Amino acid sequence: MKTRHILLAATLLLAACGSRHEASNLDTTLALTEDSIPLDICSDWRMRNIMAVWVDSTGALSLNHDIFNDPLPPPPPGEEYEYVDDRVPTDLGQLREQVKRFLTNRDDDNDLPQKRIEDIPLLGERPVSIGLVVLHTLESAPEATVDSVRHEIAAAIIELRDSLALQLFDLHYGELPSDKATAIRAAIPTSVYYSNINRFYKIASDD
Repeated sequence: MKTRHILLAATLLLAACGSRHEASNLDTTLALTEDSIPLDICSDWRMRNIMAVWVDSTGALSLNHDIFNDPLPPPPPGEEYEYVDDRVPTDLGQLREQVKRFLTNRDDDNDLPQKRIEDIPLLGERPVSIGLVVLHTLESAPEATVDSVRHEIAAAIIELRDSLALQLFDLHYGELPSDKATAIRAAIPTSVYYSNINRFYKIASDD
């Protein structure tokens, strides 16, 4: 099982390091584009740099820092090991702010993503987040919920870009000329990894 998880981690890291993902305006799909900023987590990877968003078959959302798309099942009766599920239930209405907090890490929290210094045209040297949002969805997850989750992730990124564009250029992100828009995307890049899984363990609730 340990070897299997190592292989899963290697697969995801290769995908993240070799792929470029970008939010396009208010597009909720976060489509692949050529001018995206690549995420470099190959050389100094940490779990803190991952925000895993889970959507189960009921549409319930939860968060943790798990990159694996095949969670371990609860142990069968009689087994000695303890199964720990660290996914924390969350609400769609909170997701946008949670993504923004994750990507900005304004207080350099040790549980939130690291940053690297980038020399960005028009902006100079700036700390840039290397956070990766991983969206895990069960194949039977409600399509409307998954679309809403993708929208909230995209909207969070656009709001961060809009805020920075207003701060630096006194214009909304969507109003910027191409060179300035490219600079803002470099300052607030995003990398999103989508994972569809065929089995999932429902989060237990207190209700």
